[in-house]
This record gives sequence, structure tokens and C-alpha cells, in this order.
Amino acid sequence: MAAVMRASHLLVDDPPPIFRDDYALALSEVPAEEATALVRGFEPAIGAVFRATALVRARFSDEQVQEAAAAGTRQYVILGAGLDTFAWRRPDLATGFEVFEVDHPGTQEYKRNRLQAEAMAAPANLHFVPIDFAAQPDLVGALAEAGFQADRPTIWSWLGVMVYLTHDQIRSTLTTLTQLSAPGSVLVADFLLDRSLMDEAARAADDIGRPAAADEGGEPYVSTFEPNQIRKLMASGGWSDCRTWLPYDFEPWFAGRTDGLGPSTYVGLLVARLPKE
Repeated sequence: MAAVMRASHLLVDDPPPIFRDDYALALSEVPAEEATALVRGFEPAIGAVFRATALVRARFSDEQVQEAAAAGTRQYVILGAGLDTFAWRRPDLATGFEVFEVDHPGTQEYKRNRLQAEAMAAPANLHFVPIDFAAQPDLVGALAEAGFQADRPTIWSWLGVMVYLTHDQIRSTLTTLTQLSAPGSVLVADFLLDRSLMDEAARAADDIGRPAAADEGGEPYVSTFEPNQIRKLMASGGWSDCRTWLPYDFEPWFAGRTDGLGPSTYVGLLVARLPKE
């Protein structure tokens, strides 16, 4: 669904794009007409929430990777990578990193089959790390086996995952990432906002997304946050230098649009850093 939301922006919204992903539709295996119909099947304001959320977090993540590259970071780990297309759509950035995609073995098998079907060769610096997070995996060992070096600064991307985890599960993962992260490492993540902070369109989108995740996807939403709550949780896992953004912080990205697409208070973003020595 996240891939379809990214791809549909180029199909149903006016130019210029907020974020461009020319590979997401192919990997999703959803024809353009079906993706368009799916998006237009929502009430316009609700569909805009889903698209804007996917676009903002993808663009935000890319910008943080670009900043990390400028700072000399050369490892990028994408947790819960799904159908992420960074390695193909951003060769200008990706070639400077060892990129590690971490996800469920079944998800990665599907993705690799789609890559083969679309003749999209995986770059030599892309490493697939299959892990079943529900089975208490050895993330440290799996990454090490894939060539990850814990003594080198890393940028971690953890998008679309925390909403499905308890606070204890989030804290445990954060602690593991702290142990794996050299000084100067960066973590980029998103979090579902508490409904008290959502605007009307976001609450309507939540009313659709929440039961769909639980009943159709089998992954119910578990955690929502106010910004101060997520910062405290990050600190409890070793990431005390944490800054949060709310959707309306990204309004300049939508300035001058003629299609009404804009940010909605649904998902927040954060960047946490470990101090350099």
C-alpha cells in the first residue's frame, strides 16, 4: 500500500511532484489503472492524507540520508524495508553507501521476485537481510553476516513500523540499535500521532486505516504518541538527542499546489542522533 501511495502521486496529482518514485508501481505489481482507482475510491480528503503521509516521510528520509552522506556516513540500514526503492531511484546517493534492507523473509522473497520480473538488477552494494521480527531475531548477527560494520557511523531508517509495536518492543529495538551504532549515527523514524492531535481528515483516515490493518493485514495499530512521549521513549532506548516534526512543518513543500494536496496531522517524524566522539 505504501508503494502504491507513492506511485499514485504521479498518476492523480498535479505537477510538480512532492516526491518522485518511478519504480514503486512496478514492484507493487499493481497496474496503473488499478492504483488510480484505488486512490480515487477514497474520499478526496482521506486519500490525500494517505498520499501526503507516504510522500512526506519518503522525501524526509531521503533528505536525512543526503545530510548523512555529507557528514561522511557510508552505511544505510532500512528496517522494515518492504518495497523501498532507494537503491534504484537515488543512485546519486546509494552508490556512496553500503545499503542494508532488513525485512521479513517472505517480503524479501516477493520483492526479489518482482525485481527479477522487472529486470531490475540489485546493485552490488545492496544487501538483503531477511529477519522475522516476531521471532525474537538476532539482528546483530544477521547484519554482521551481511557485512555491516558496527564501528562505522550508520543512518537507520525505521518507517511505518513503530505503530505496530508496544512501547517495550520499541525500547528494546532502540537499545539494540544503540549497541550497533557508532558515534555520529542517525536514526530516522515516524510515529502515528495521538488522535487528540489529528485534524478531521487525519481522524477519518485513521478510522479507515486502523481496521484495515487489523482485520485485513493482521497487524493492528498498537502505539500512538504525542511528540514529548516519543522523545522520552527514544531517550529511554539510548537516543536522547531527538527532534520531532509534525506534518504542518512541511507545508512549504506543498506551497502553490493547484490540486489541494497538503499535509495533515496524521504521522509525525523524528531524527535522533548519537553524539560524535
